[in-house]
Amino acid sequence: MPRVDTVGGNYYKPLERAEAVGSGLFWVVSILSIAALFADKVAYPIVYDIVQIVFIVCVLLFFFQGQVQKLYLFPRAEDKRRQELLSNSYGVTLTHEETVGYYN
Repeated sequence: MPRVDTVGGNYYKPLERAEAVGSGLFWVVSILSIAALFADKVAYPIVYDIVQIVFIVCVLLFFFQGQVQKLYLFPRAEDKRRQELLSNSYGVTLTHEETVGYYN
């Protein structure tokens, strides 16, 4: 019997993508924070302003991405997994998702 996990595909894949985006944003913010130290405000004022603006925007994106991941995506995935676990355990349909072979 093939293993089917629709909960993982529908709810944990977006969480994995959000984590990947968060990791990328972390590195962008890290690089921009170092670039902001080396951008000379007197010699290159436009470059300095651009680095500062992009840095602020990326920090805000990183913050909001983290909040969406922690407050929306993760609890939603865990709730669906619990519903599917109870559905599978008690033989009661609590969700439209169907998992085969995930729980043995």
